[in-house]
Amino acid sequence: MELGPPDTTEQGWHAWKMRYNPDGTSELIHVSEGMQELYGYSEKELLTAEAWRRLIPEEELPQIEEASRRVIAEGWWHGRVRIRPKVGDIIVVEMASVVESAND
Repeated sequence: MELGPPDTTEQGWHAWKMRYNPDGTSELIHVSEGMQELYGYSEKELLTAEAWRRLIPEEELPQIEEASRRVIAEGWWHGRVRIRPKVGDIIVVEMASVVESAND
């Protein structure tokens, strides 16, 4: 489910930082403590593709791929995604991705 532009100034955001490369690929470079706690993985684990393959149910992959394309094209994406934490049942989380300038 897509939402409007996020207000990431609100407290409580579980954040990550990605690097978008000129060749169209991206890589995760930081994961907040809040995300680590919510998902049950360490930052080191979450920086691997393997953890994300376990976290994101297969039926969510098209939405994640579309979100990545939108971030690159429009500079932001905001929506809800089903996530499978390390322990427990699938949860629905609100996610946002915003491209920040190098000056931010």
